[in-house]
Amino acid sequence: MKIIHLITTLERGGAEIAVKNLAIQQAKLHDVEILFLKGVPELESSLSDGGVSVNKILWQKRLSRQLFEVIFFLKQKDSNTIFHCHLPRSELIGLFGVVFSRSKTKFCVTRHNSEPFFPRIPHKLSSFLSRVVTGKAYLIIAISNAVGAYLRANHEVSRCRDVHIIHYGYERKVTPPPRAKNKSNSELSAVRLGLIARLEHQKGIDLAIETSSVLEKEGFAHTISILGEGSEKNFLRQLASDHGVAKNIHFLGKRSEVTSLLSQLDLIIFPSRYEGLGLVLLEAMDFNIPIIASDIPSTLEVLGKNHPGLFRKGDTREMAIRIKSIARNSAVIKNILIIQNRQLSLFSMDKYLQKHLDLYEDLIK
Repeated sequence: MKIIHLITTLERGGAEIAVKNLAIQQAKLHDVEILFLKGVPELESSLSDGGVSVNKILWQKRLSRQLFEVIFFLKQKDSNTIFHCHLPRSELIGLFGVVFSRSKTKFCVTRHNSEPFFPRIPHKLSSFLSRVVTGKAYLIIAISNAVGAYLRANHEVSRCRDVHIIHYGYERKVTPPPRAKNKSNSELSAVRLGLIARLEHQKGIDLAIETSSVLEKEGFAHTISILGEGSEKNFLRQLASDHGVAKNIHFLGKRSEVTSLLSQLDLIIFPSRYEGLGLVLLEAMDFNIPIIASDIPSTLEVLGKNHPGLFRKGDTREMAIRIKSIARNSAVIKNILIIQNRQLSLFSMDKYLQKHLDLYEDLIK
């Protein structure tokens, strides 16, 4: 079986890392190739090292050229080929290629987020485009029940189509680097908070800054290290200044790996307004870092409904309460880490791989 993945970028992000991990696992058993459209190919070397062929025929080309190339590319593929597309732009280009090449490849899509297919266009048009794509797909996968429910509720997929839920898989690090201990557990030591996300409204970084203001007014010493880039960077810097907490908020920019940051943190905060799943939660659990997170549906799937670090979405005061009550409470932290370790075991890489292969093989038959 030949497996081809098409994704918008190979930059580090939750969907991109999940697809990279899946492709590498699949490459142990099958011929796997990945195409991408734009951006810095940060994950290229790890894919190549993992036995995945990285094809650059579409990379950085004009849209018209990408459409031509994907048609020609798919003309050469047969019915034993899985053509698996991820993220909206790739899905549309992939569908165009399949239709106009008259390819017999098995066109599949995965939805990675609980948001409109194209958020910046009118909702009805976005839903229509989504239904066109999913209507032609042999297989529709959602990465969480939250994403599947969103697709149904917002008419992004036809009622008659099955949506298969496959949670991301996570391969535990054999020996995670030990986290640097805080110098003191006294009330005067600054608690080191971390946030790893794109600087976009969805991620709730503005809420984290407002929470920092609440903590500052209550005399709770802390820092927040924010790893990521995005369109709200200048707005967020100004917001931190306006709230008088610029000294507490450290914008670290984008990095290709997060290990060095994770090893320095006391808590991870996850204030997202919505998510598909949240790969950073799995990484934090693997590194034994207690998590403070908004109670959105996807987070409940990952952490469980009884996790002590949950707070009401958008409630900055409750987020501050959770941070203060957990940061220096060793008994609560111990309980959280037990819960997180149990939850992490639900996201095995073997299940992630096998569920995909089972669905692929049914299509090939």
